[in-house]
Amino acid sequence: MGNNIKAVLPLAYKQMYEDSSVKSELLRVQEYFDSTDLEMPNPSLYFVALKGAYTHIKRKLLLVAVFANKTDKNLAAIKATVKLKVAHPTADLADSQVAFPSEFMGVLHPDEAMLVHINIPVRGLEKDQVFEANDFASELTDISICSATT
Repeated sequence: MGNNIKAVLPLAYKQMYEDSSVKSELLRVQEYFDSTDLEMPNPSLYFVALKGAYTHIKRKLLLVAVFANKTDKNLAAIKATVKLKVAHPTADLADSQVAFPSEFMGVLHPDEAMLVHINIPVRGLEKDQVFEANDFASELTDISICSATT
């Protein structure tokens, strides 16, 4: 089982690795990849939504997700649109444009998955809720990647 993927922090957050909550979150992400067979058949950049906490007063979902590099290239920058659906009949999640320059992400090597948190505006939910990985369907569009020269 598993996908031979290593969960990593973006370069900008490397100093946070010593924080016990950050370490445990990264470990949970790694355990997810080690115990789950995800379909990643093509050499590509994949987006995997892992957990989301919706806060009704803010009308936002704090999403824990990764960008998994299943290409044969070292990636230095990522820009894309994340389209996300959640298993709730009235939830409407906004599309989110993300841009991670090399100064933020560093280099994402093949078979690495960069852990990120994204705040996503939501309509149609009435109370605080937590969603798990199997509650999400996601799609990446308008993908632009920059390969690292090293």
